[in-house]
Amino acid sequence: MDINNAFLHGDLHEQVFIKIPQGYKPLGELLVNVVYKLNKIYVEDLVISSNNDMDAFHFKQQLNSKFKLKYLGPLHFFLGLEIGRSNNGNSISQRPFTLQILNETGFLGAKASSTPTKPNYKLSKDEGDILADPTTYRSLVGKLIYLTVTRLDISYAVN
Repeated sequence: MDINNAFLHGDLHEQVFIKIPQGYKPLGELLVNVVYKLNKIYVEDLVISSNNDMDAFHFKQQLNSKFKLKYLGPLHFFLGLEIGRSNNGNSISQRPFTLQILNETGFLGAKASSTPTKPNYKLSKDEGDILADPTTYRSLVGKLIYLTVTRLDISYAVN
């Protein structure tokens, strides 16, 4: 569903910073590693899901009485999740998101492994090279943590 102007004027009570969105063309010179501080936030898309069709219908009616709603059709993608439907039920996959991570890290053609980390591997804060810019590492870890939504088998290695 799409809600027109649902929270267009909602004030934030905490500090929220975002990176410049891909494709944004600033009026002036673009500085490196610039972030924006949000003062207001605009939320418009939502997913309504229920085991009971009548409950979902009534919920949509209640929302429609307060906001102008637009039905966007059956859900296929949402927040990096790919949603599939069949007579046997629904499935959730992060295949496109996984391929994006593999492509970004240069591992797109790598062989799969049944064990994503060495058994009994011990990490140490005193060993290894210090990263000059940990931003890429932190971003990758965040993506891998999100990937564990559908890939529980990598949870141990990611954590």
